[in-house]
Amino acid sequence: MKVCSFELAPYYYKSQEQVRGILVDIIDQISATMGLQADYAMMPPLRCARHVIIGSMDVMPYTSGYLEQLIYTEVPVHFYIAGFIVKDDSDFKSYKGLRQFENKSVGILRGNPQLELLQQHINVQWTQVNSGSSQWRMLLSGRLSAAYGDLIALTALPPYQNKQIRFLHPAYSTSPMWMGFHPSRKIWRDRFNRELERMLNDGTIAKIYRKHSSLSFEKIQSLANISNDTQALPIEP
Repeated sequence: MKVCSFELAPYYYKSQEQVRGILVDIIDQISATMGLQADYAMMPPLRCARHVIIGSMDVMPYTSGYLEQLIYTEVPVHFYIAGFIVKDDSDFKSYKGLRQFENKSVGILRGNPQLELLQQHINVQWTQVNSGSSQWRMLLSGRLSAAYGDLIALTALPPYQNKQIRFLHPAYSTSPMWMGFHPSRKIWRDRFNRELERMLNDGTIAKIYRKHSSLSFEKIQSLANISNDTQALPIEP
């Protein structure tokens, strides 16, 4: 099984030349029940999507389900909790709407699928950055007033753990993420659906989160305002 995704700790990241993370553990456990071994590659999301679309890769585990060419799992076990991050000493104490960032420079990763929607707020100075590390350096140095990113990925960063940066609550939006398969892998997708549901019910998913994340799976579900059998909805800005 060929798997590709971009680096987003604690979900999918490289450490000591090994790909690790929440999604890696989940995929390894499920693929083992199928008698398969997962081979992992790290690449930008659009390139990964193209590889899965043409069939040179089998699955991209972190996708919002917007590509009609792929088929998707239906059981959400990971989430994108999007919002704004500021320096700890920022005057911004909570998220009150995009108007609070008018005439401010806000960083966002180049290629973020929500960029087009966010850029409709023309009075915000959106600054596209090429990597998360450069975004956090710019924020800490004062070159950005805020940055847009994912809460769960944020908790894996030393600046967050060292209380140099913080997430503004409530989140801008929350949504479940899906595993996208090449259509020829429908049998695999169906097996993943069954195994993900089992792993949710028997506590395996929660155990994997405890291994990799400072936020428990139960806390993440609470923040996303969903339960095992419901889907997340966007939070109005």
